[in-house]
Amino acid sequence: MRKNFFVCLLLLTTTLVFGQYADDSPLSGQPDTNPQVQDDIRLVEKLKYIKQPGLANAASKIYSADRRYSISGFLELNNVNYLGERNLDQVEQDLELGYTGLYRLGVYYGYKISKRWIFNSEVQVELLHDGVRVFDGEVNVELIFDYLWKESISFRFGNFPVPLGYVNVMEEPTAFYTVNRPEVERILIPTQWLETGVMMYGNIRGFEYNTGILKGVDATHFSEGAWIRPGRYHWYEGIGEQSWDPAVFGKIAYHGTTNLEIATAGYYGSASRGHVNPETNQSIQTSVAMATTYIDYNIGNISLFGLGMYGQLNGTEDIAAVHRARLANGSMTDIPVLGHQTYGGYGEIRWDILPLFNEKATQKLPLFFRYERLNTHHKDGYIAEERQSNEEAELNIGETNITNLVFGINYRPKRNIAIKANYTHRINMSLYEAINLQPSRLEIGVGIIF
Repeated sequence: MRKNFFVCLLLLTTTLVFGQYADDSPLSGQPDTNPQVQDDIRLVEKLKYIKQPGLANAASKIYSADRRYSISGFLELNNVNYLGERNLDQVEQDLELGYTGLYRLGVYYGYKISKRWIFNSEVQVELLHDGVRVFDGEVNVELIFDYLWKESISFRFGNFPVPLGYVNVMEEPTAFYTVNRPEVERILIPTQWLETGVMMYGNIRGFEYNTGILKGVDATHFSEGAWIRPGRYHWYEGIGEQSWDPAVFGKIAYHGTTNLEIATAGYYGSASRGHVNPETNQSIQTSVAMATTYIDYNIGNISLFGLGMYGQLNGTEDIAAVHRARLANGSMTDIPVLGHQTYGGYGEIRWDILPLFNEKATQKLPLFFRYERLNTHHKDGYIAEERQSNEEAELNIGETNITNLVFGINYRPKRNIAIKANYTHRINMSLYEAINLQPSRLEIGVGIIF
């Protein structure tokens, strides 16, 4: 734990020094569209905060860049201290549910092929560890080509974020206030969720829309505590092995005023990926449906944010048949009970207190409180009753059914830098006494975008 703290402290110092040169924008807020003379000699051009539909601020840099190319990105460093005994078995199954340290670097490179064609890419490297026995890493690659026909209609091809919820698109650490991403948007909306497909998008009179088709997830990898999260896979995985069953999505957002944004999105798609039910010798029939809505409203030094989601997994009996076959051949030790219906949401209030001491302050010092609720098993899927009636089976459905109360503070010396700390009080809402979820925690972190 001490080692993690000093690593974060060292990286924090480096981040702040780098941040001085990455962006000198004031925190006051309107997008800066005036090119600076010093940008001509910088490798990393100044960020203008002009967001492209379906992408976050740093990811959108190439679309408003004065040069033909752009380099941008973000750095995120987090340390988690647990106030109780952790469930290390759960951590081994999915490190995202119980890590002590996170180091995440995303680098974007964009290039203007022509006036209408844009190439944009991201390489994101993520390192996680639990401070005891597990260390894991992941590399995500985002490759897209945009055809900019007109402001109201443009097209995107490639591997891009699924536009559900808020954080899966606005993944950069200055976009949210807690050290870690909200659990609703890490578990139920499995940030970061990239898929390969085609998107049409545009802006029309203060409304932004996204719609398209992409490849679906793999239901045979879903888990009890993280729902569809383990069913995501990289764009290059599964080629030549199973079919890429399709999914469709749509999103509409209103941001016609500077202090209000409202968005709603939906997703529906197959999760079968060509798997066969070994008991019927027919293709499994599974699908995932999800709907999300959020609202972001700013009133002077106070801002309010709320998000809700509902999800449904169909065909859990076919998934159980695949799992029974894997249990028989020894590749699984138990058959998971997957949630048929899930829900989650959170509400957050933030108050920048620095103007109380200095009305002309350009820095920010927001306090915030978040109430968060999520349940991966609002309604259990197939075999739940079967397991409960089996006297030899331990009654232990590994659901994530929790309430989080989060209190925290940010220090934002510049628009592109956020230093964060928060306390999360976790309340286990599960009816299963054997469930051992991760305990309450103290977190500290820092993030920058450039």
